[in-house]
Parts: sequence; structure tokens; C-alpha cells
Amino acid sequence: WIRDLSLAGTNSSVLLRTKQVFNLIPGTSRAAESAKNRFDFFVKNTLPHLRESVSSGVLVFVSNYFDYVRLRNHFVKLRKDSSSFRFAGISAYSKGPEITRSRSRFYHSQVDYLIVSERFHF
Repeated sequence: WIRDLSLAGTNSSVLLRTKQVFNLIPGTSRAAESAKNRFDFFVKNTLPHLRESVSSGVLVFVSNYFDYVRLRNHFVKLRKDSSSFRFAGISAYSKGPEITRSRSRFYHSQVDYLIVSERFHF
């Protein structure tokens, strides 16, 4: 389920309008179960919707490296199963040429999904 939350902030001052989707994921108090719930929710609910409705230009921002690795591995499996599934990933451990190549491929629509870890961003 998705809620529309209208809050005051700085997103309204961004010149290039981009669609952002935030999902509230029912969770548990245990960290291990919470990570599994996030992954399962994304794979079962969000990703199928994205694959049906959006052809390219999807940036997936992942909050921690362990979730990033889990999602990247899942995307690798999807790419093996379907040659039309194209993605790139950037994490804090990515090297300069890999970062440049991934960004360029995403910018030029050579990949549909770009996975970015939070630690890389900051």
C-alpha cells in the first residue's frame, strides 16, 4: 500500500521534476527480519510494478551495503534469466572507471536500473 504524504520541504524547489516513490514497509523490531522484509517487499511488490510501468531511468537508492549486495545479486540472477534486464551498480567500493562507466550507461539509457548505496552517495 502506498500513502501520499504532502510535507513541506526543499523537493519543491528542484528544477527538474522527477517522480519519486516512497513505500512504507511493514516491519518488525528485529534487524535481521527487517532487512529480509525490505528485500522481499521490493522484490515482490515494487520491482514487478517498475518492470511493467517504467522502461528505463530507475535509480534505486539502497540504505546499507548488505542490502545493496543482496539486491545486486538478485539483479544479476534476473539478468541471467532475461537478456532484456539491464542494470549497473555503484557502491563505496566501486573504483573510478567503474563509477564513470555505470553513470554514463545510465545517463545514455544503456541500462534501465542504477543501484546506488547510501555510503557511496555520502
